Amino acid sequence: MGVSAILLYLGGNGDLDAMHLTLCAFLVEPWRSPNRWCPDGQSWTVAALAPSWLLYPVLYDPFLYERRHLMVVAVVLAIVPSLIALLFVSGGLRAGAYFNNSAHTALYLWPPAQLADFLLGCVSAELAARSSRENTAWLADGAVFIITLAVLLVPNPHLDYREHGEVLYDHGLAPLFAVFLWAAARDTAAASKASKLFAHPALSSIGKCSFEVYLFQWPVHAVFYGLGLPTSDHAENFVAFALTLYMLAALYEVHVERPYVRWLRERFAAPPLRTASQSSLAAF
Repeated sequence: MGVSAILLYLGGNGDLDAMHLTLCAFLVEPWRSPNRWCPDGQSWTVAALAPSWLLYPVLYDPFLYERRHLMVVAVVLAIVPSLIALLFVSGGLRAGAYFNNSAHTALYLWPPAQLADFLLGCVSAELAARSSRENTAWLADGAVFIITLAVLLVPNPHLDYREHGEVLYDHGLAPLFAVFLWAAARDTAAASKASKLFAHPALSSIGKCSFEVYLFQWPVHAVFYGLGLPTSDHAENFVAFALTLYMLAALYEVHVERPYVRWLRERFAAPPLRTASQSSLAAF
């Protein structure tokens, strides 16, 4: 975020108000004003997921492990945003099924809105750890197939790619992703074609630094534009940008983040979790 602020200053544009930057640094601005982007807009994701990361270890035992019936309540609460999104789909396919700005802010940009998807993932992982069913490859592949059809067939007028307040982007597909996670985790025979594809080393290795790619994309993009190498005008510039972005992200993940995470785990080692909890975390 600091690098992004410097780049905005050098470029002579951007919101560089001191109070705004301070609130961004402490991950508070997305809560106060979700539509007022911080210097590195992708840092919004960290602020949005921080509550989930903090609440998970506190709420796991009392709500997911010890009181199984509460998982039903958790699932109902978690799919409410998805149901709202799907209602918009059913009523507005020809219009492109988009939320207005206020609905998009409430259902997606406001950080607590992300708790629903995170909770759905937690429940999927816990159910996968407890379920005895193993022949679930067809369900995993079916979920991926339906997701693919939705992305390809739901009308997307006036755009070449999907973005902003579209229902598929705002929780609309979350239940299907949860089904895939559960079914893929229970597929002990490794028969799911989708799971095999996603587990390919070429994809999984890229996935290890995907979050870093997401966070670094704007600063690297700004540097390219500052050097007179616009990525939208020349294919070779875009290829150079993509290669540079992934190289920097991979170097950071391997040489900075991974050692730091290892140190944190050694320094603040938690007591051993129960067997079911370990299985749940591994599946998640």
